[in-house]
Amino acid sequence: MSSSIRKHLIFGLAAIPVGAVSGYVCAFIVDFAAVFFESVYYSHPPYDFALDFRYVTICWAPVGARLGAVILPIAYLVLLRHITVQQVPRIIGWLYCGVLGFGLAASVLGEFMAFFAVFSGFLAGLIYGYSKTKVQTAA
Repeated sequence: MSSSIRKHLIFGLAAIPVGAVSGYVCAFIVDFAAVFFESVYYSHPPYDFALDFRYVTICWAPVGARLGAVILPIAYLVLLRHITVQQVPRIIGWLYCGVLGFGLAASVLGEFMAFFAVFSGFLAGLIYGYSKTKVQTAA
């Protein structure tokens, strides 16, 4: 097996758990913010943090984990095969910034809009990371 195929296989397989954990964390943060903003906007007293915590943990964060476990390896295999080991943390950081930035900004509009904003943030972080790493490898 050649070294480039081995690298793509290792990076592709490593992207599955990284995507799952990242998806869980990002979905939890964005959805909890959306639930919090909805409860503040509609002013549901008394506010029950334990109930919302369980709702987000059981309902939406596992969905984020599944999506992350599927989307990150696909994104690596389609756009990010050129990255080096040193560029992996930067790519992951840009993806986190995109997902959390877009997701938290849209969380004031509710869970439904935040869900679609997360995909937009992922694509924005992916395109930005692709452009930054492609420039660095071409130079």
